[in-house]
Amino acid sequence: MEIHLFENSLDFILSGIRHVGSKEDYNSLKYAVLHLSSGLELLLKERLRLVNWSLIFNKVDEASEGKYNSGDFISIYLDSAIKRLEGICGIKITESDKGVLRAFKKMRNTFEHFKVIGHEKEISGLSVKVVSFILEFIKNNFNSDSFSVEAHGYIEDIQEELQKFDALYEEHSNRILEQNPEIDNLARVDCPICYRDFLVLGDGNPRCYYCFYKGGEPSNVASEYIENIMGISAYVCGKEGGEFPQYFCPDCGSQALVYNAEASDVQFTCFACGEQHDNNDLRFCSSCGEIYYPDSEEDSLCSDCWDNIVNRD
Repeated sequence: MEIHLFENSLDFILSGIRHVGSKEDYNSLKYAVLHLSSGLELLLKERLRLVNWSLIFNKVDEASEGKYNSGDFISIYLDSAIKRLEGICGIKITESDKGVLRAFKKMRNTFEHFKVIGHEKEISGLSVKVVSFILEFIKNNFNSDSFSVEAHGYIEDIQEELQKFDALYEEHSNRILEQNPEIDNLARVDCPICYRDFLVLGDGNPRCYYCFYKGGEPSNVASEYIENIMGISAYVCGKEGGEFPQYFCPDCGSQALVYNAEASDVQFTCFACGEQHDNNDLRFCSSCGEIYYPDSEEDSLCSDCWDNIVNRD
């Protein structure tokens, strides 16, 4: 029986998502993560292969048809695959999606080499994010008219399994809201551990009502959110000179304000006081770079910088 790379990736993905939904024992959680991770990487390699088979080699300069046909080679790793998909194939992957994929890869490495750690809801939340990305990636970057009958069957089964998770999530979410009606009046964002929108802010230290995560100091939770949900690495920013989008909040003074430039509505969220704003409410000072409340559309300096200019004159 011949199974092609695309169908093989879908088979792993389907197996992984079914293991997530089966039961909470060690083997189910382990194989859920291992199979989903394998399916994801095979899928990305297949998209690269459609451009040129040499792109799935870790070292393209060592690629040969003989090695390719025999499978005797080291294939590309996740981060390199993402870079080639963007740089060579022109496929845009958001920083948020990159964060999800890297977090899942990190979880996979931990499970394979050490042990299964984490609550089932944490694993299922991240797994569902990965599968959602996979289905969107297939829709946007493959020609469905060329799919085999087997591939169509796999995709339908994956979508069906994902719908089961959506139903379970909605049921659990409704139960949480019924038992904790007070959180409806508080700010909520995606949890950096289970990736569900039940991390409550502005009522003491942030905590997730879905997976019961408590991250301690708001500034630490804000950093985790930027790393895991937004996919921006503090290490990479420090190494390559980028800006890690965590600032002092003009409302409470805590260094727990997160700026999400990709958000369509709320760009600023404070993980300490829970205040949320869009770009019309807050602005970056053109002089010191701090965030402040502008007095007008033409205003470009915070009050401290204005005071410095006035006192200097």
